[in-house]
Amino acid sequence: MRSRVQSPVYRWVPYLSATVLAASLSGCRFGNYVADQNTSAATADPISGYYETEASALAFCAAGTTTNCVSAALTEIPSLVKAVVTNPVILYLTDASTGEGYLVASDGSDYSLPTSFSSTSLISYSGSTSADTLWDDAACTTSIHIEESGSISKTASASETSTGLPLSGSVSLTLSFIQSFDGDCSPSLTAMKACLEDPAQCGGATSEEDAQYQEAVQSFFAPYVNAGAMTADDIPSLSSIAYEVTFD
Repeated sequence: MRSRVQSPVYRWVPYLSATVLAASLSGCRFGNYVADQNTSAATADPISGYYETEASALAFCAAGTTTNCVSAALTEIPSLVKAVVTNPVILYLTDASTGEGYLVASDGSDYSLPTSFSSTSLISYSGSTSADTLWDDAACTTSIHIEESGSISKTASASETSTGLPLSGSVSLTLSFIQSFDGDCSPSLTAMKACLEDPAQCGGATSEEDAQYQEAVQSFFAPYVNAGAMTADDIPSLSSIAYEVTFD
């Protein structure tokens, strides 16, 4: 059992959202820039604008002794993706020479994901977060790899959303998030399974902390267990968990 000291559990539970949702930029900055795309600015930047898109598929995967991927209801799309890929979504080009840019929510929150435009019609991005200790053993680290691919279709004539936003076209996207467990992770994952099953095994300084840690572990694995990609008994042998969301 882990020593009853302040647990580092909250370093990895919000790890994905804290790392990936790094850009919370001014709504004025994004909004004004995109609105300018129906002016001469569109000549210099043929990408930035509002694009229609809608989720069409979701899958959860768990890899360990075996790899299992299952489809899930669109209502189970993780909050990270829901926060960023709104309909419409903003495609925002920041560096025309490299194609670097962002996918940005159009609801005023300005949650975003980094992306890259390989041309004026294609999206292609691959990136990873830095590694961090998974539980409380430095021998086991975790990191998240992000893959994005998609295509952009520009509108032939000016059009607007039902709320009056100027549409530049539509975008098809596939977003994949793979969280790997690297190193000697069986002890850490076994400890997490024990915490999941019994809060007294979570290592908190108080019963209240134990309950918080157990809730965090439950939230971490619940999407994959509920979808049927894995069971709690699979946790000690996991090498990675992943989800993929497709938008058309």
